[in-house]
Amino acid sequence: MKDQIRWHRELLEKMFLEMPPVRPAILPVALKPLLNDLVGFRHFFRHSYEFSLDEAKTVRLAKRWKQGGRAVKGALERFCKRLATISAGH
Repeated sequence: MKDQIRWHRELLEKMFLEMPPVRPAILPVALKPLLNDLVGFRHFFRHSYEFSLDEAKTVRLAKRWKQGGRAVKGALERFCKRLATISAGH
């Protein structure tokens, strides 16, 4: 399991990196705290069957996602458009 959670975190970390000339950054660094918290929640939720969720903490994270989710979607859409532009130029 540790390798799986590490893999997800490493993948997410790579999404914030600009890698010229291969690709632009996929996500802006400003989204890192939210997405790191979501990865942590996913891991906790999937692997902690004997624990109960902290309702207030879960609600705060859901509210943050409700606000930040649009920014994540927008960043992914911009990334796809940039890739399409780059590939059209070659």
